[in-house]
Amino acid sequence: MTIRYIILRIKKHKIERLWPRWRIWSLVIFSLSLCLGVFPAFNGYVHARPAATPVTQVQGQWGFIDYRGKLAIPAQFEDAYSFSSGLAAVKVKGSYGYINLQGKLRIKPEFEQAYPFSDGLAHVKTAGKFGFIRPNGKFAINPQFNGAGAFVDGLAPVKQGDKWGYIRKNQKLVIPLQFQEAQEFSEGAAAVKVRDQWGFINSNGRLIVPARYQAVYPFSEGLAAVQANGKWGFVNRDGRVVIQPDYGAVYNFGDGVAAVEKEGKWGFINKGNRPEIPLQFDKVAPFSEGLAVVQQGSRYGYMNRTGRVVIPSRFDAAYFFVSGLAPVMQSGKYGFIDTSGQMVINPQFASAFYFYEGLARVQF
Repeated sequence: MTIRYIILRIKKHKIERLWPRWRIWSLVIFSLSLCLGVFPAFNGYVHARPAATPVTQVQGQWGFIDYRGKLAIPAQFEDAYSFSSGLAAVKVKGSYGYINLQGKLRIKPEFEQAYPFSDGLAHVKTAGKFGFIRPNGKFAINPQFNGAGAFVDGLAPVKQGDKWGYIRKNQKLVIPLQFQEAQEFSEGAAAVKVRDQWGFINSNGRLIVPARYQAVYPFSEGLAAVQANGKWGFVNRDGRVVIQPDYGAVYNFGDGVAAVEKEGKWGFINKGNRPEIPLQFDKVAPFSEGLAVVQQGSRYGYMNRTGRVVIPSRFDAAYFFVSGLAPVMQSGKYGFIDTSGQMVINPQFASAFYFYEGLARVQF
């Protein structure tokens, strides 16, 4: 599974509408680790409600629940993604279309792939090519690209042949096709791959961080994680290394701290590379609403900003807190807890994701 695939899947959940980009990319990193069998997944975006009774199950199908845990849109889709601008991509009989908040099809299923709306457009794939549609389902930019990403700050990465560049909404290619890979912009910079090495360009296409790194994560709070010689550190927008590559793994900075790993133990550092929470845990994830997932043995719980575990490690998997709730797994099923650790939607789902626009997608 490639990093671009994971990014695009996350974009389908439209996390960027509600989360800062450092948390989005923390989830990208976390998802990559999941693919390698290192971490469980974690997310969440709901409001606290009393624990709900189980909803009608349709094995393997996706539907949407409301804040009470009740099924609002029947589990009838082969695949489904979170709502954005009142629309959610769903898969019906092998093709993707879009439904509204009432569960009615508004854009008929005719796409091979479909992604969330960003800056008023969504990139979709049909007949092997990517284009961009409006919320009415009509093409604003006809299918012509071998690959594409979402518009951010008026620019979208596109691929023609084997090279990537960037277009504007008027279809004008403003950064020429020249990169092996290209990601979306974050904090005015985009990661690009040149001669098998990664660097960053600005919105004019000028290389502001030299392409000399094995891997990179996007800028967050003014710093970007970079990998050199198998170790991770951080650079600023001038390309200067401000935290030397000395860590086995890292997450992006968020709320002034970054999760880092050295010699098998995780903790948190500040931008001065000083420990905020000692490297003593088996695994951690970034903070969300004052709590961070922590692994102790084979179980997962949550710690506060002082490093004290405040929700005991009793879950098989644990996700971010957003708007007061987080999905967690117990006995192979997902439910939702609040920040006190109380289960408010009982475990009953094979998969559970964030609430957007009042609904969360779940799989049975």
